[in-house]
Amino acid sequence: MLERTRIYLSAHLNNFSPLETDGGVDGWRDDVWFYIRPEAWSRIHGAEGAEDVARLHKAANMLRTDKGQTLQWRMGRNTPGRPRAYAVSIRVLDA
Repeated sequence: MLERTRIYLSAHLNNFSPLETDGGVDGWRDDVWFYIRPEAWSRIHGAEGAEDVARLHKAANMLRTDKGQTLQWRMGRNTPGRPRAYAVSIRVLDA
C-alpha cells in the first residue's frame, strides 16, 4: 500500500499545491507532508479500502493524524475552508 502511494505521488506531484491555497486537484504539500484530499485518497486506494490503507500508513509512521481516533488531519486556519486531508510523510517517496 505504501508502494501504491509512492507511485501515485511520484507521478502526480503537480496535482499538489502549496499550503494556504485552495489546493491542487489532489491536495497540498509542503517540505514535510503531502495533504491528500479524501476523494483523491479513495481514487488512489479504492473507496472501500481507504480507511484500512490509512491505518497501515499510520502503523508505518507515515501518516500524521489529529488527536483521537481520526485518520485525517484538519488543515490549518490559513487554508481556505480548513478541510480534512490524509497527511502523508514526504518520506513515502523514499519508501
